[in-house]
Amino acid sequence: MSNQDTHLPTSLYPFLAYQKNSFMMRRILNEEYVPRSASSPLLFRKPENICRYVGQTLPTMWKEKYSFSEEWRKRIEANINSFGLELRVIKDVDTPGVKAFLDRRYPSEIASEICAFDLWRFRKFGHGVILLNAKDEIMGTIFELGYDTMDKTSFTIRMAVDESLKGNNLGYHLMIYSSLLAMEQGSRVKRGIIQVENIRSLYINLNKVGWICDSLIPQITGLGTFFEIALPLDPMGLTANVIDQRSLIQYIQSHKMNMDFLLIHPEDTHRMRQVYAETDFKICAVVKPGGLDEQYWLFALPASSLQLDPHFQ
Repeated sequence: MSNQDTHLPTSLYPFLAYQKNSFMMRRILNEEYVPRSASSPLLFRKPENICRYVGQTLPTMWKEKYSFSEEWRKRIEANINSFGLELRVIKDVDTPGVKAFLDRRYPSEIASEICAFDLWRFRKFGHGVILLNAKDEIMGTIFELGYDTMDKTSFTIRMAVDESLKGNNLGYHLMIYSSLLAMEQGSRVKRGIIQVENIRSLYINLNKVGWICDSLIPQITGLGTFFEIALPLDPMGLTANVIDQRSLIQYIQSHKMNMDFLLIHPEDTHRMRQVYAETDFKICAVVKPGGLDEQYWLFALPASSLQLDPHFQ
């Protein structure tokens, strides 16, 4: 990664260069909800010195979330089109195709977790987003339901991309698109669960999108051990929490292990349970092989370093 990539926000988010009054503004639900202070994050903020640089563009857009979201979604749609794919929300007619994709993509016991009724609920009370190829075959999915919790939760389920499309960053684009739709619909925080063994999904969501693992579920009967993950749905939450791998390594090398941060092996579930039960450290990034050594590591910071609001913990 070049220094230029790290310090030019428009290379990451080219729509940030738009003029303040270029778009028609639309009211976004729950706009009365604001952070504790002008300098406080909506839910959490990873330290700037381990994240991609965004700069001062976004704070001026705090009340322009719809324009921010609309423009980013247009960019995502254009990117998806460049692969010969189409991205759109699900319709009733898509039910057989969605079921066929899930049957193709997952073992039967997992594919059967989503039925036709679930797809109707997603359309009615949330959304589903799919990727279609030139033959109108579904090649990717993500589903969401909104809940009237204190933080207006948007819950994500079954984000998947066909294995033939692996390596094109499409999972990232699906997740961001769903997050933007949820933000427009009034959700404040996106939540979901990830199996602790799914290092690939953890890397995409924690490093590329910006989530944190805010809690650990030691055992869901019949399913396994999961992280509960959370992401603030506001412009800063969606852009300022993206990990810069080089900066993350520098942070590790210049700070104290077991005091400023923790490194946990992805297979050490005993240590994960201990950390979440006995400390306030939260896993917020993944160190890729080649960074410190030739294996993956889960990186955790204390709640104070993440500016976590106790109100939401």
